Amino acid sequence: MPLDPILIVYKKVHLSSKPKVISAGWIRYSRRMRHAYDSHHRTLDLLRDTLKSMGLKYRYIHRARVVDEKAYKLIITVGGDGTFLRAAQSVYHTPMLGINSDPTRSEGFFTAADASTLKKTLQRWSQGRLKLTALSRLQLRMDGILIKERVLNEVLITHANAAAVCRYRIEVGSRSEEHKSSGVWVATAAGSSAAVHSAGGKVLPVRSKRYQYMVRELYAGVRLTPEKPALRAGTLAADARIRFEALMTHMEIYLDGPHVMYKFPLGSRLEVRRDPRPLNAFGVG
Repeated sequence: MPLDPILIVYKKVHLSSKPKVISAGWIRYSRRMRHAYDSHHRTLDLLRDTLKSMGLKYRYIHRARVVDEKAYKLIITVGGDGTFLRAAQSVYHTPMLGINSDPTRSEGFFTAADASTLKKTLQRWSQGRLKLTALSRLQLRMDGILIKERVLNEVLITHANAAAVCRYRIEVGSRSEEHKSSGVWVATAAGSSAAVHSAGGKVLPVRSKRYQYMVRELYAGVRLTPEKPALRAGTLAADARIRFEALMTHMEIYLDGPHVMYKFPLGSRLEVRRDPRPLNAFGVG
C-alpha cells in the first residue's frame, strides 16, 4: 500500500519588526521570536529532507487553508497544538501526525515528535509500528444547521466582550436552567487536560468517548433560575447531548481556540453532541 502523497500543514512564524524605542522587554521578546523562527524552519527543512530520503512525495499548505484530504495518505502538521487543531477541523478520514517545531515554547499534546525524534518517528510510521489513536470529537448544530468544523479540543460559549456577562439557557437531559456567567466550556476527552481542566474540570482518558461541560464564574445573585443551579459542570455519556439558547445579544462560539468563531444571536439554539467520526492520530496518548 503506498505511503504517499503526504500533505504538510504548517504555521508561519514571523520575526518582529524593530520599534522606534528599544526596550529590554522588546529585546527579550525579539530573542524568543528569533529562537522560534529558527527552530520552526529547521524542523521544516529536516522534515523535507527526511521525506525526500524516504522517496515520499509531499505538498505544503498554510494552516489557514481548508485541508482537502482526499488525495493524501497522511497529513503532517508542523507547529504546535494550535496548528494540529486547526488542520483537524476539516479532516474526516486521513490519519494525522503532529510535529512540534518549538517544544521549548509550544504546547504539544497532539504532537508525536519534534526535530530530535522526527526521523525515528517517520521510520516507525512507515514500518507500521507507530500507534494510531481514535480521538473523539464534537459536532455542533445551530438552529438545526450543522456547523462544518469538527471540534477536537473544546467549544467556548461566551460574550463578545470579555468583561461582559452572558445569559443563556442550558439543557442537559430533562433538566433546564437559566444562567448568567462568563461562559461555558464543552470539552472532549482529548481536550480535558486543557482549558476546561484549568477551570476545574476533570481529566478524562484520551480514548474516552465521554465529554464534559464546565460553567465559568456562574453568577449567584438575584434573577437566576433556579436559585441553586445544578448544571454547573458534569461529565456526559457518549450518546448524550447538551443544548444552549442565547438569551442576549452579542454572544459568540469559539471552536478549538480563537481562530474559528460563530455568532450566537439572541434566541438561537445550539446543540452539542459527540461526532460519530473520530480523528485518527499517530502517537497521541
